Amino acid sequence: MTCAQLRGYLFEIFVSIMLEKNGFIKCEFSNGTQINQQPCELISQDGELQGRGTKHQIDFIGIYERNIPFIYPLRILVECKYYKNGIYKNVIREFIGVTKDIDENYFYNQREERIRFLNIPIVFSATFFHEEAINLAWAHGISTVSYHNIPILKDFLERLDNFVNNICRSRNYIVNADANHAKEMFSNQFEIPDLQTFLFATTEKGLLLNLISNDNYPDELFENTDERSCGIYFLESDENQDENNNRVFYILLQDDTQNRRFYFQASDALMRKGFSTLPLRDRIYEKIRYFKQLTIIKKIYGLYRIIKLNVEFQNLERIF
Repeated sequence: MTCAQLRGYLFEIFVSIMLEKNGFIKCEFSNGTQINQQPCELISQDGELQGRGTKHQIDFIGIYERNIPFIYPLRILVECKYYKNGIYKNVIREFIGVTKDIDENYFYNQREERIRFLNIPIVFSATFFHEEAINLAWAHGISTVSYHNIPILKDFLERLDNFVNNICRSRNYIVNADANHAKEMFSNQFEIPDLQTFLFATTEKGLLLNLISNDNYPDELFENTDERSCGIYFLESDENQDENNNRVFYILLQDDTQNRRFYFQASDALMRKGFSTLPLRDRIYEKIRYFKQLTIIKKIYGLYRIIKLNVEFQNLERIF
């Protein structure tokens, strides 16, 4: 295992833990047998799926524990990347080929033997996505999630970097050795943060927002309602906006006396180049188009609920 692989794998562990807490059952394979109660069609302990032309290793494969009418069981295919220079379109291009090959591996004479899934491809990045990568991913139905400049993850990513660098400097790692053994050894040595909130919200345009926080989500505000108002704001510090035009946003829920912040990273679909030069009225109009309402599926007091956050734009001078 190289240093770059170790860095990516530790980031993968973090994403895996958070996804499992959000109702995705991780597909695992051991001693020639799949160990999940719900079949995922894994073919090896390396997390491989059979495509039409070859087999493919996927960082995280998970089945969503809730079924949706008229839709095959949801199976997410997740790639986790920690590239210092961001995600270029070549990463997305390769993943398009992988998911296409897996999607096409169905034949009519297998209908009695196999489960058909609706595969959802997602790329998680510890850094940012370049604009061409985002455009290519959107065109081919691949969701992108970036943690670039998210303040509550800054310490975690720095610790991860330092941990890997220290191991590499001391040469206390094995290159081209048993990858699974190395993964287990180093994952036990590194502390993964335990975020109190890690939720996925969907906008009216179908865009995916990953809301994260060190604070608990205010379930008590939804005890007697499925809807709440909220405001969306962005961090104004210059250090939270870079040459790729990435900005960090957060939401505040109405009537939350603790003013808890739930952060997310907007993509270039929302923060395209030249946006900041638009007149205030035009900027507000664009944000209303994307952020008018957020939908979240969340377990509240033991029951899964579909909750809606209606974005308020009354204090326009504070928003965006």
